[in-house]
Amino acid sequence: MRIFSRQAFDFKQQANIFKDLRALVLCGLFLALYVAISTFNIRITPTLEIRFGTIILAAAGFYGGPIMGAVVGGAGDLLSYLVGGSASGAFFPGFTFSYALMGFLCGMVLYGEKISVFKSFLASMVEFLISVFMTTYWLVLMYSNGQNYLERLITRLPKCVSLLIADTVLIFVIVKAFQEAVVRAHLLPGKNHTIA
Repeated sequence: MRIFSRQAFDFKQQANIFKDLRALVLCGLFLALYVAISTFNIRITPTLEIRFGTIILAAAGFYGGPIMGAVVGGAGDLLSYLVGGSASGAFFPGFTFSYALMGFLCGMVLYGEKISVFKSFLASMVEFLISVFMTTYWLVLMYSNGQNYLERLITRLPKCVSLLIADTVLIFVIVKAFQEAVVRAHLLPGKNHTIA
């Protein structure tokens, strides 16, 4: 089984997707959904939060590849902060980078691929690894509170493991349904975009 999609490395084709009006509209829809879903994040503590945006990043990555995934991840994080203000927490560019990277890697895994449990798990694993290692590091930089990196990582690990399972199921169910709808409606962007 391949980890990365065969079409994921065709960045020229992905850039050309943005010339398709339907793809631009869907990219805007992904951004709007990401911002809307981010208002339903569950804040447990100032440094511990359950987020649902991975599902949108997975759908954007499936549809438009790593480039669209990165655009939705980075721009979505910025827009979420602008819309939510201080209620969404402090702004930190590291988080924006993390979500852009998450969208990019979801695209690398899912672009042009048939959604399966394995592919859903890989996309969920992207969120898990970025959340465990990068987000923990950003939180240590922002809020030292006497906790070092390892202590904070250990406190975040149970949440990240439980989200790994939940995200795998949600990505499989929701993105697979999105895939079937897009294929049935002949809405795949570009003539070279196929599903393996």
